[in-house]
Amino acid sequence: MPSRKRYLDGSKGVELQDLWTDIEMPRVVTRRARQGYPTATPLALLERIVELTSSEGDIALDPFWRCATALVVAQKLGRGWVGIDVTYLAIRVMRARLERECG
Repeated sequence: MPSRKRYLDGSKGVELQDLWTDIEMPRVVTRRARQGYPTATPLALLERIVELTSSEGDIALDPFWRCATALVVAQKLGRGWVGIDVTYLAIRVMRARLERECG
């Protein structure tokens, strides 16, 4: 049975870890940053997720878009996107944010 030895010092980069400590969560979230919702997700976190799970030109799906953070990230990274939500508040917030941040 053929085998292959792999030496870590000869590897390029670092293996992806399941604990990301380099992205800071906001300690104090302003009302504007929350866009009317009680939580906030750092753009850096969603950028990493979108970059790791898709390629430019792919379509990102956000079934609970709330304040459109994932959609803004997808737009900026050259992905198409589909956002779904059932409230008029979310639609109003999403439209204003996309116009403001993505043109």
